Amino acid sequence: MSDYLRSVGAVAILLGGLFGAITLSCSTNDQTPFKPGGGSSSGASSGSAAGGGDAGLSASTTALLAKGMGKTKPITDTHVHLFQPSRSGVAWPATTNATLYKDYLPGDYLTMAAATTPPILGSGIVEASPWNDDTQWVLGQVDKTTNKDFFPWYVAQLDISSADFITNLTSYLKVDPMTNPDADKIVGLRVYLWSGSINPTDPIQKANLTEVQNRGLTLDVISRGTGATELNPKAQVVALATAFPGIRIIIDHMAGAKIPMAMPPANWVADVKSLAALPNIYIKWSAFFDAANATGDESKPWTAPKDMASYKGIFDELFTDFGEDRLIWGSNYPVVLLAGTIQEELTIAEAYLATKTAPVDGGTAYPLARDKIMFKNAILFYRRVPGWTPPAAGDAGAGLACAASDAGAAGDGGATGLDKTCALLNLATGKTQPVMDSHQHVFMPSRPGVSWPASTNATLFKDYLPKTCTPLSMKATCGPTYADEIAPSGTPLGILVTNVVEASPRNNDATGSYDTDWVLSQIKGNDQFFNYAAQLDISSKDFIRNLDLNTEGMTADMIDRHAMISGLRVYLWSASIDPTDATQAANLAEVQRRGMTLDIISRGTGATELNPKAQVVKLAKAFPKIRIIIDHMAGAKIASAMPPATWMADIDSLAAQPNIYVKMSAFFDAANASGDESMPWTAPKTMDMYKPIFDYLFMKFGEDRLIWGSNWPVVKLAGTIAEEVAIAEAYLATKTQDQRDKVMFKNAILFYRRVLP
Repeated sequence: MSDYLRSVGAVAILLGGLFGAITLSCSTNDQTPFKPGGGSSSGASSGSAAGGGDAGLSASTTALLAKGMGKTKPITDTHVHLFQPSRSGVAWPATTNATLYKDYLPGDYLTMAAATTPPILGSGIVEASPWNDDTQWVLGQVDKTTNKDFFPWYVAQLDISSADFITNLTSYLKVDPMTNPDADKIVGLRVYLWSGSINPTDPIQKANLTEVQNRGLTLDVISRGTGATELNPKAQVVALATAFPGIRIIIDHMAGAKIPMAMPPANWVADVKSLAALPNIYIKWSAFFDAANATGDESKPWTAPKDMASYKGIFDELFTDFGEDRLIWGSNYPVVLLAGTIQEELTIAEAYLATKTAPVDGGTAYPLARDKIMFKNAILFYRRVPGWTPPAAGDAGAGLACAASDAGAAGDGGATGLDKTCALLNLATGKTQPVMDSHQHVFMPSRPGVSWPASTNATLFKDYLPKTCTPLSMKATCGPTYADEIAPSGTPLGILVTNVVEASPRNNDATGSYDTDWVLSQIKGNDQFFNYAAQLDISSKDFIRNLDLNTEGMTADMIDRHAMISGLRVYLWSASIDPTDATQAANLAEVQRRGMTLDIISRGTGATELNPKAQVVKLAKAFPKIRIIIDHMAGAKIASAMPPATWMADIDSLAAQPNIYVKMSAFFDAANASGDESMPWTAPKTMDMYKPIFDYLFMKFGEDRLIWGSNWPVVKLAGTIAEEVAIAEAYLATKTQDQRDKVMFKNAILFYRRVLP
């Protein structure tokens, strides 16, 4: 494990130029070069990045994303057909189609793609033939090209209703160096175009769809037309998506949209909304000119408008319902040639997306939308993701799948980030009671310049270090090390990994990374410590400069700050929360863009309350993509029966914001009525005294937004880590094993990582 995590750190250094820049990709200036990264900034997408997000990326997927580096407007095409009527017959197109009954081969598309403005960087292929043998033919044609990597994935055609489906699929996907060398390009299937209608209750279809889901493949489905002639009615697609929530389905060609006089037809709007309600359904923003083909007849050319305004009503509805994460552009080459060109489609697409990335009417800006829809979403969608599940609200690990396959999570700062996250989660393998400590401090009063704790605090004014301790002066002596405290009398408490939270305000000065680098030097090479929440002043005009100094680049000890620091502790040693203040707003926007977390203490009452709950709520509302954790049970105090009504009301208001979490930490603080931490106090050591607090927090925040932490060494003012763990385990024994493992282990790992907005 230690060698693995160190190797991950080394990879992080090497990839710093690629993935270190991810957090800076939010400029509304569309001339800013693309940097891969980003999850959802559109509420419509419910936090669901295309294909599950941008973590868990294989080397091939990472390489595809890297193609966008330095490009101002990267493009990936998702819908290209290749066929050759001049060979011994094809099932489609018909010989009477003068436009399409021609050979359209990889070289033709490559020439065209290089000439578009901007150029298309790569394309997936979608099969247009019902003949199984054409799969091998298409892959063979790609293999012959001088640039086969330009076509990174292929959507094959198979009949879901066939009893031979699984046999054929297995044959498709089996890599054979001689006969099927590119089988790994097949990431999905185009279905229900040449075969029976959708019926997920049919035993054969059900078994075949289960196989598709198990293999993590995507489905391309065309749903268009009206009435008796409708192909794959939306209600059937909804039934399919509902029955198989682990299959990612994309509806091609804007779900059969047609240009209206003003607003799209009401029945189409209703259908689209029903599709969008299923988080595993995506829309291919493709074949724009089909919207002007009233009859749907593709046997001959038709006339289609080339101005964006004609399509805006359709585009607006799709963007509103599916958001920036579930729309994916595609050309539908060469069918597009029946009514226009790919360049004309691109011009329309760019014109519309410009209204989203930099609105001129004061509307909401979606700075990442253009690059997602035109480039990134396609790469994240078209890959095999076994075990994919739609994201659940409030689940920090939505869509996470830590397998050897190319699985994904909600924005982990790139492949290296997911490697680290998965390695940490895998520590629980074989453990019945895994624990992750989310709140631990490291400090050394014997070194100069330490501002906390006070020298009068006999318990805390000692050197509290990770594993070994040698005082630097006579100012302070060594306290027990964290390693000793989590294994009292040689018996480990089961704490597998730990998050360090800064306790010093010294880094509020923007001239260096003082305590940040010192803490990192103390935990260097110790796999017990996986993350660090640094301390910075959000109200400082130097904040962004200081953020770079403290969280980016390498320390003198060659520790990658970006890889180790996912968040900040704020508003403890600085001005109060005010997201309307111009300086704070700019600084918080930067935190949000970088996908970092915030630790905030909110406790006390009345005039002495530190960071009142109402202020935290305002902050969470103003920056909904910043994940905020309220430390130490939000200042809970032990009551005789139920917690105080005012505290419960405050908890209600916090829990209503899905980006607010609560740290189930510092239990003994609940018995410290005055909040004075300058001297020890007495606290009960039985779970029942804390149960009303725990019950209310669990009821309001659930199993996904509660995270355990010790608050070592402050806990020593009233007890031990062992006593805290015992209390937590006693309470969580009343819950399921999965709920217990989330609160005590998994949630912390999933929370403390960079998750791009």
